[in-house]
Amino acid sequence: MRGMNALWVGAVLWGCGSAAGPEPEPHTQPDDTGLSSPAGDISPSVGVTWPPMGALTDADVVLVRGSAADDASVVGVTVDGVASTSDDGFRTWQAWVPSDVLSSRLRVEARDAAGNIGAIEHPIVVVDRMVVWPRGIAYDASRGLALVSESLTSSVIGVDVETGDRRVLADARVGTGVALEWPDALVMDGRGRALLVDRAQDALVAIDLDTLSRTEVSGPGRGAGPPLHEQHLTVDEAGRRAFVSSTDALQVVDLESGNRATLADEVTGDGPELDGVVGLIFDPAEARLLVGNRWGAQVLSVTVPNGDRALVADDTRGEGPGLSLYGGGMAVDPSSGLLLATAPSELLWLDPTTGDRGVLSGAYRGQGPSFANSGGLALDPAGARAFIPSRNSLKGVISVDLTLGDRAYVSPVPTLGEGPDVYPLFSAFVDGVLYVADTSSLNTLDPQLGTLVQVSGPKMGAGPNLQGIRGLAVEKDRAYVIEHDRLMAIRLDSGDRVVLSDTGSPGPSIADPEGLAVNESGYAYVLDGTHDAILRVDLLTGTRTLASGDGVGSGPELMLPDAIAPDLDRGRLFVADSVLGLVEIDVATGDRRALQPQGGHELRINDLEISPDGRTALVIDHDDDLRWLDLGSMSMTPISDNAIGAAGHGPPFVQPRSLAVDRDAQVAYVGDSFFGWTLTVDLATGERAVIAR
Repeated sequence: MRGMNALWVGAVLWGCGSAAGPEPEPHTQPDDTGLSSPAGDISPSVGVTWPPMGALTDADVVLVRGSAADDASVVGVTVDGVASTSDDGFRTWQAWVPSDVLSSRLRVEARDAAGNIGAIEHPIVVVDRMVVWPRGIAYDASRGLALVSESLTSSVIGVDVETGDRRVLADARVGTGVALEWPDALVMDGRGRALLVDRAQDALVAIDLDTLSRTEVSGPGRGAGPPLHEQHLTVDEAGRRAFVSSTDALQVVDLESGNRATLADEVTGDGPELDGVVGLIFDPAEARLLVGNRWGAQVLSVTVPNGDRALVADDTRGEGPGLSLYGGGMAVDPSSGLLLATAPSELLWLDPTTGDRGVLSGAYRGQGPSFANSGGLALDPAGARAFIPSRNSLKGVISVDLTLGDRAYVSPVPTLGEGPDVYPLFSAFVDGVLYVADTSSLNTLDPQLGTLVQVSGPKMGAGPNLQGIRGLAVEKDRAYVIEHDRLMAIRLDSGDRVVLSDTGSPGPSIADPEGLAVNESGYAYVLDGTHDAILRVDLLTGTRTLASGDGVGSGPELMLPDAIAPDLDRGRLFVADSVLGLVEIDVATGDRRALQPQGGHELRINDLEISPDGRTALVIDHDDDLRWLDLGSMSMTPISDNAIGAAGHGPPFVQPRSLAVDRDAQVAYVGDSFFGWTLTVDLATGERAVIAR
């Protein structure tokens, strides 16, 4: 398993009804709080078990749970004035608190039957809904909002470009009408509406920004003509027609009727081919479309309505940098008539008359953050600035000064915790300690403070450098890591490293390891993708033998193994295989048995943990969802996913890769490699919060 806990000391209480953590130590309040009890009386003690101190959430309603105790009886607990509920006399309690009433330091008060009050403050970071994976952007000048379509949460978020405040304009809970599934390209239609392409529904959807109601403008339920293209989108100056693209064709859509017609493709219109369309904008001065051609590194003009195409710029026409158009953002500056377009790390200007172009903002022009991984482009002509969505480091939207080229984040999300930058690819929770590893270091992470401390790596420990960790196991006073061709041990007290098995050791080579398990008997089990087998490694001698696969054991051969999880108390391993699903392996014989899920759910797993009783697995699947998997019935139950209104709320999973579990706190820790953040997930409710990034 990626980031496994070999002995699984930190097992969860799988499927239990209570999500309560340990009871806090009783404490009394200082006299100067104004909440002290009468002389001789004892105030109730109260503690918060979730979310951790300093955790970040963007949920609309935030779960806060904890425990309380008193020498008599506790009759109520409030969180920032919101009453909690309990079924055990407030020994454990939980409250659902709207984010707009939460403070940065939660005020939690417990009251006993005598009227005594105990109170604590619990700091957390509550932010407006984050822009995590933006797809398209538009600017509503009347409201001063940059509108961003967000594919992970199927939403549209409005970002105030002056204050940075964010608010949800459309999702499963905000607004009415057509549900959004995969919102993508986004424009303003000139009538106070936002138009977006929903790629999952092949539909063009309008959002009334006054009422937040959504209607299908064109798609399966409205309008005639060929199915709607689903990539880039623009509208004409009057807001009566929309133009949409696929990679090699353009459509025109009548916004009144929803009717669709082909404007240009391989048989419609004359001129250069459309080949990898990466941007599309209506040029009102010439009543034409300007189109970016990725594979030809070109900009073409397309006349309306006949679809004829002409070359505007490429390496043979016009002077300036190459047209490595990729970001998909294009706009026409009405004051200059210049075309602006996003390249992978630059904002380009282009004269449509001559084809000449240059860099308006980039590494060598203007100051500020880069906009690598950018999406679309929106203009604020009055403010002489452009807005570009950014997919790196949760910064949301970048503003670009069109005069100087300077760049600035409009609505960034704060960083959390202290310590080295770590992209948590592997994790384990052992003896109350959370370990996280990236490719070159092993670290501990304090879930309450978000503090990362290097245990072994470039700045800690002696021995061979860590050079590409591919799996982690922790057992007693040691950690074990598997790299491309060797197995290493790390002393947890000193960080010192030693090679246990490498190319000079006897036995089948370690070639493409995908995970690691270790038992108390002195053996490691390495999941190897080249051999499609399990290798057994003697931790004393380094000798490797085949434990399962390549002629050892019966049953289906592994095909595309991804992760491994131990259940060694019962003499078995579980391997996640992208083709076979989940494979149970008998350690003694090497026999393999493929386990198939119920309900037609395709079982593709990034990481998994097996429960102490061996009946249940906690899995992160390839849909980036956290689920329970019953190993007897093979039925799946969702715990937490990104869909708004589904299981769990809070910051979404982007590229979840590692999983560790703390049974006492009833939480999972999920390492997400895209943003380098670690999330905590309340296993009873699926609620999510970030504890370090």
